[in-house]
Parts: sequence; C-alpha cells; structure tokens
Amino acid sequence: MQYSNLIITADARIDNREDLFSNLKIAKNSNITDSQLILHVYQKWSMDCPFYLLGDYAFVVWDGQQLFCVRDHIGTKPFYYYVDSKQFVFASDIRALLAYLPRPLDEAYAEQLRELLQQAIKARMRSAFPIGAHLSGGLDSSSIAVLAARQSQSLQAYSWSLPPQPEDCPLTDERAEIEKICAQEPNIQMHYTSLDPEEQFAIFKRDPSCEPTADLLIENTLCRNAAQHGQRTLLSGWGSDEVAAFNGRGYFAELFVKGYWHTLYQEGKQRSQAFDEYLFNVLINRIISPLLPNVIYWHWWKNLSRFPNCLIPEFRERMQQISPITKQRIRELPSVRCNQLLLLHNGHITRRLEDWAINGAMHRVVYGYPLLDRRILDFCLSIPPSQFFKKGWKRFLYRNAMTGILPVQVQWKNLNMNQL
Repeated sequence: MQYSNLIITADARIDNREDLFSNLKIAKNSNITDSQLILHVYQKWSMDCPFYLLGDYAFVVWDGQQLFCVRDHIGTKPFYYYVDSKQFVFASDIRALLAYLPRPLDEAYAEQLRELLQQAIKARMRSAFPIGAHLSGGLDSSSIAVLAARQSQSLQAYSWSLPPQPEDCPLTDERAEIEKICAQEPNIQMHYTSLDPEEQFAIFKRDPSCEPTADLLIENTLCRNAAQHGQRTLLSGWGSDEVAAFNGRGYFAELFVKGYWHTLYQEGKQRSQAFDEYLFNVLINRIISPLLPNVIYWHWWKNLSRFPNCLIPEFRERMQQISPITKQRIRELPSVRCNQLLLLHNGHITRRLEDWAINGAMHRVVYGYPLLDRRILDFCLSIPPSQFFKKGWKRFLYRNAMTGILPVQVQWKNLNMNQL
C-alpha cells in the first residue's frame, strides 16, 4: 500500500484507533484501514510511532530513504529477516524467507557474521595513530588481527606468549598458530611479551577495590610495549566466547528436552568419533548434568571438585564452601540462549572492560572490542542454537565464518575444545 511518499506492508490489528483519530484529527467515522492509520502515525511521530500504537502488529515502512521494521511489544506477529551487503529480505513465514535465499542457510549465517565483523573492526580503526591488535593464535583475536591487517598497510600485533627461543622449536603451543598466521599475512608485525617480575609484582600489590587488576598480570606489560611502539588503539577479541564464538553449551540437553533425539544422537556420535570422547561422558556431562535440580547439581559438583590436599586445611575448607556459590550463576542449563544470557549478565566481561580501560589510560591506550559490537550481539542472539554446535564442532558458526580468513589449521584446530 502506498500513501503519499510512504509504502507499507503490514500484518496488524490496531486497538487504540479512537485515541489515534483524536490525536491525528481524523474523523471518527472514517473507514481508514489499520495500515493507513499506521502511516498517519508514522508521518507524525516517525520512528517513535510504536510508542503510540496498541495492538498486535508487524509492519515495514519505506519512506524513500530508510526501511523501518517494527513488531509489537511482545512479538505477537512473526517477522523474519535476512540482511547482507546487497539485500534485505523479510517475511512473516520463515519458509518463505528460506525459499528466497539462493544458498544454504548455514553459509548465509557465516557470511553475515563475517560482514558484521568487518564493519565492527573498521569502525574501531578510525584513529590518527597506528592500530595494534592482540594475536593469540585462537579464533577470536586471530581473526580480528587478520581482518585489521587487511584493512591497513601494517598492523602491529601483540601476544601474551614469550618470544620463541631455539630450544622451543618446533613450536607446539599457540605460538605455532601465530607463526602460521604471520606467514599468511605479511602485513602483520608480531611482538611477543617478555615479562618483568617487578612489574608483575606491582600488579599484585594494587588495591582491587579501587585499582584495575583484572587479567592484567601480562596485559599491563603488553599494553606498555604497544604504547612505546606508538599504538593508541588495541583491538581485542574479548567477549567472543560468550556470544559470537560461543561453544554451544547446553545444546545437547536442549535437544533432549525438545525431543530432537535423532539430531542428539548424530551430534553425540560425531563428537565422540572426532574427539575421542566417550558417548557415556557426553550423556553424563552434556545431558544429565544440565537437567539436574540446583540442590542435587551443587552437591554433586562439590563432591567432584575437591581442592588439593596440599592446601592449608582452613583455606581448602573455606574455598570448598564458597565455590558453589560463586559458580552457581553460570552453571550449564538445558538452553543455549539461556547460557549465553547468563554469561553476558555475569559481570566478568564488564569488569575486565573497566579495568583494561583504566589501566590502558595510564599508557594512553584505548581498547576496541569488535566482537562486542551491538550489531554482532543482536545477530548472534537471534540465530538458531544449532549454529553454535554442529557436526561435532563447538564454536561452529565462528569457525565456519573464518573460511578464507584464518589458516585451516587455526580455523579447525582441536584447541580448548573440551573446556566448559
């Protein structure tokens, strides 16, 4: 439907028509449709129009310059969309959307994440000074360093690892992956971190109630080195494990609860075959454990997580008492989305961001976190849980998105796969 210079498509029932007629000075006996009424409201209040609408609705308005998409406050009317650099496709039925897309949906998700990550990195590289980045050899920081290097003539990259020595070769730790990435990307200038005991001791002496301390034992030295090289911005992959590169925690239990037992069996089998993980362990750790009530779970966890006997008895007993309390907020639940949200609300991300911001200011360095970009968070919190765990691989979405960016050995390596 076209009204003046506006075009709308809508699935809507507007309930406060009489009030809107009065506010918009429209005759109450008007036979105006709900779609036309929405256009009147949009003309008057623009993007604030949803605040004035009561009812169930999903609509899209095109005013010649922007496409405005809206759902009602609770999402009564369905609205599905896909967006990339060339198109925006939407529908009220996901089957219509899938029928339109010209390629497999898994590939579409990966492509979209790549595009969003490139945008987020570009936005954080706007600086009058050289840009640096962390490079650990893992998925998150490595991908950011590579994409940043491709957007600049030279990128200074920094690792927490010690400089390789002749006796360390052949490298078997993360430095091996770092060297593969640097061999692939000649624009990256690599810097390892040699630690100063006095500098580390100074971090221990800080008062954590008013001074930054979170994860700064090595980072403080790295940040100082970057500042000495003229860097004023450091890009970091922090925050990816909770959202973009989430490992799919809770997926097996979610499949079990929803009755998707064939998929559960196939995923468990592939996981077991690829990573020498017994199906029994998958059953216990990934299905039964998340479904246990809190009382049973924490009693079980306490019995499994005894602290070493070498600790002072009083200290060991105290840690045994408080550990279940400190970890209760982030226990694994039978829902991928719930586990992501629990981690996001846990507070550890914000604490590190705050401490690194304060510590970085001491060196005149600002941190950028592309993987915490709102566009990426919105995208990753709206896609199916199966994107995070597929074919036996944790962090599947992010690994898949890194095709053509990271060396295959880094993209699909079996590093930290059994964590969490």
